[in-house]
Amino acid sequence: MALTGFEQYNEMVTKFERSKLFLGKFNEFIKIIKIHARSNPITSATIEQLLEIDGAQARKLTEHARAKGIRVGSGNKGYYYCKSREDTQDTISHLRERAHKLLWLASKLDYDSKKEDPQMRMAV
Repeated sequence: MALTGFEQYNEMVTKFERSKLFLGKFNEFIKIIKIHARSNPITSATIEQLLEIDGAQARKLTEHARAKGIRVGSGNKGYYYCKSREDTQDTISHLRERAHKLLWLASKLDYDSKKEDPQMRMAV
């Protein structure tokens, strides 16, 4: 069975997370984040360039740091270390907005998929 694009992406990210390289990149990532405040965030592109990783790997490092309780903030301008409760709350709001948008998109797809579509019946 051939892998889909998402399965290939997921497999690649999982291999990175389980690799010996991950811990070293993670430690470098934390050092970089901790020198960036909300007033001077670092972009994903810069993180990718500095660590020689791709966007998916940068997101995995961010996810891992947050799961470990490291206050990695994010916004439209990039990533930063949350130095205050306000910084943390802004990041929580940003994440919730993204989550709500994704849930809305999923519900829209679910609703639309339940409508009878003559073209879809013909394609099957």
